[in-house]
Amino acid sequence: MMNDEKWIDGYPLSYHMKQWDKPKESTKAFCQFINRKIEEDTQILDLAAGTGAPTFYLANQFKNTNFVASDYSKDCVEIGGK
Repeated sequence: MMNDEKWIDGYPLSYHMKQWDKPKESTKAFCQFINRKIEEDTQILDLAAGTGAPTFYLANQFKNTNFVASDYSKDCVEIGGK
């Protein structure tokens, strides 16, 4: 049986989608790291954001920060834009 799942950056799309429900530990660790460095009303540009799940997680943690996410993969951008 052949797996017809779309692959992005060498990983199946389901791998990228899981992060919307359960952030990776690296995303949580990065959140702790920037917590000590981020200032009020900061703007952050996330290049190569994939589907945007980690950026969405960070945006929910830092309500006074403006996050903009972008990726070269049209498929990822379409998912993140929903």
